[in-house]
Amino acid sequence: MSDPFSGKGPQDGLHVLKDFWTQKSYLQDHCQCLLGSLDQAIKATEEAAPVRTQGYQLDRAETLEIDVTQRERLWERSMYRRWNCPNLSPVGSSWSQLVAFQVPLFDCQDKDGWRYIEHLGIRSNGTPCVVELKREPSASPLGRTEGSETPLRIVLEAAAYAIALRKNWDVFRTEFVGRLKQLTVPASTIERVPSSLTQVGLVCAAPASFWIDWLPVTDKGCSEFLPEAWRAFTLLLNAFEKKQLPVSFVSISGDAAIPGSLAAQPFQKFPIITEALVEP
Repeated sequence: MSDPFSGKGPQDGLHVLKDFWTQKSYLQDHCQCLLGSLDQAIKATEEAAPVRTQGYQLDRAETLEIDVTQRERLWERSMYRRWNCPNLSPVGSSWSQLVAFQVPLFDCQDKDGWRYIEHLGIRSNGTPCVVELKREPSASPLGRTEGSETPLRIVLEAAAYAIALRKNWDVFRTEFVGRLKQLTVPASTIERVPSSLTQVGLVCAAPASFWIDWLPVTDKGCSEFLPEAWRAFTLLLNAFEKKQLPVSFVSISGDAAIPGSLAAQPFQKFPIITEALVEP
């Protein structure tokens, strides 16, 4: 029998679990395990988080050279171009504005498993948010959607980066405030940026076609995901919120190649839990 935990546990930290706890068939097992040991997982993540000494490059331009054949990179850049301005409507409680793109967390020469925050945003209450983005699912040779990363993986990835951000806040805050001023974020928002960072929003964003695969409105959504697994996932989301890491989900529509065509729709409720279908 295969090991649903891949030999990893909360003691390894969220930054490790996000790359191992990826199978949708074990969603319930993973969520229940974390529910019982979330404090341990957060502590392990914080202890392992790098202390960066090279600056955070918050003014990194969205013109950064990317391979446009990589759909996720294309979505990232287009989203940043779309929401890196102060005159759009806030995306629910997820973000008011995206303020930085591809923010490095690792120290120079040593990534040690830590990568970039895809988007760093600001909320109206002055707190930062970590936005993790996944591309739309690819098509199989048979004309169906291929498997995509689980919502749990996105949450764990965003949480690991948010915990690293809290650890580095004493240094990070100065650069963050400087970036907000550079972008002419309203002074009323900048004044609310906390001196001591407690709450960081976790935003899970993806094109609508990604989310459809996870809703109980498709063959895959109805047949592969049991209500018990989604209930465990919901309880885990509630536990993250109690740890000052509130999670939100956003659907992005439009053409990834045309930033001005993009629109964001925050989910009011995710996941949608329905009872397992019963054959008549």
